[in-house]
Amino acid sequence: MSIKILWCDTETSGLTPANGLIQIGAIIEIDGQTIETINYRMNVCAGDLIVDQALQCNGITRSQLRTFPHPSVKYHRFVNTLKEYVDHTDPNDTFILAGYNVNFDMRMLKAWFIKHDPEFCIHNLIDESTYDVLSATRLWFKQQGIKVGKGNAVENHKLTTIAKYFGIEEDFHDALGDIRATKKIYEIVTGG
Repeated sequence: MSIKILWCDTETSGLTPANGLIQIGAIIEIDGQTIETINYRMNVCAGDLIVDQALQCNGITRSQLRTFPHPSVKYHRFVNTLKEYVDHTDPNDTFILAGYNVNFDMRMLKAWFIKHDPEFCIHNLIDESTYDVLSATRLWFKQQGIKVGKGNAVENHKLTTIAKYFGIEEDFHDALGDIRATKKIYEIVTGG
């Protein structure tokens, strides 16, 4: 069976599942080969909370957000794209979700799936296990004997800080830019 990885980052209207997704950036990789890139911007679901500071972080306003496509359009497109590569009826044929602090993205994706179709389980497409590049990065710095924290060469483990340390330039706080940076960091810290 093929190894299927969904490199994924989400941008949101806040930090809890009560907030909504406003962008999904993803890279579909099968057996080490990039197969497809996804970059969806969308409005939030009805009832989702919007935190203005989160929108500012993403460089958008509420009025710009209202011009984005309805989230159900992007939900169905996302699900159908993933179904092209996995048999959603086979519990062994799923993507492994990979990202930076990926448990946040998994939590937000689960909530998004439930908002659109409470009967369809995200784990029909994406395995419950995840690969967190943040954890791999923390381990790499320890193995290298490089201290991370205030007053050190690397101040924290934020994606932008780590990318800067490795000389990676992307459009940060953009889901696709963030996941591209994450994948580059992964390749550096794992040697692959």
